[in-house]
Amino acid sequence: GTPAIISAGSTADASLMLPGDKTKLDKIPNPTVTDANKVLTVKADGTTEWVLPSGGSSDVPAFTAADANKVLTVNSTGTGVEWKQVVAGGGSVQYYNPNGGDPKYFVKATGPGVTVNFDAPNYTFTITVPNGVDLQYVKIKTSLTELGNQSFLRIRIIDQAARFNNSLDDVFVPEANIVDIMTNPITMHSIQAVATGTFDLNVREITGGEILLESNSMQNHTSTEGFFITLRF
Repeated sequence: GTPAIISAGSTADASLMLPGDKTKLDKIPNPTVTDANKVLTVKADGTTEWVLPSGGSSDVPAFTAADANKVLTVNSTGTGVEWKQVVAGGGSVQYYNPNGGDPKYFVKATGPGVTVNFDAPNYTFTITVPNGVDLQYVKIKTSLTELGNQSFLRIRIIDQAARFNNSLDDVFVPEANIVDIMTNPITMHSIQAVATGTFDLNVREITGGEILLESNSMQNHTSTEGFFITLRF
């Protein structure tokens, strides 16, 4: 039969690919799922590659509900990025009842996630501060009855980032007060040194971002309404 004749292609006419166009396509590297959101750019040696715009990184950390109101920022070593709570000067302070809204406790902090838990057998309240959050104030409502009608009270404060309270060199002791709940009036007792007042509070342990405070004078607070313990940081 008669040989088929295929005319040369152009930007206006469809045809087979021209050799020059094939050369151009061969310069495009095969994209994969890891190249999502990247753009094709020419390197200094004339070859091409897929890169993130503005020199960014694809290593964006996963996020959970605990990262609410945080921002993505470069870490302190400049080796990656992390979700970070915005602190004073760039964010807002939050007020809430921790542990899902327990009214016995009240917190003022730069972010969510602070918890307060009571270990009755060891008469210990444990306050845990998550990474990226600065704790400013805690209120605890308790009573001599809840403490087992004995004189001891312990408060353990855990900073998960271990920014302080690792040794005597970086000890961070909060300012504490106790308020007896009376019908009239409400009476406040400030913390005193050992054996000099109605509420002594001693540092029993400092290690790994944790501090353990202990009082042996709770027998002085016998109000049937209980009392508040407040800590300011």
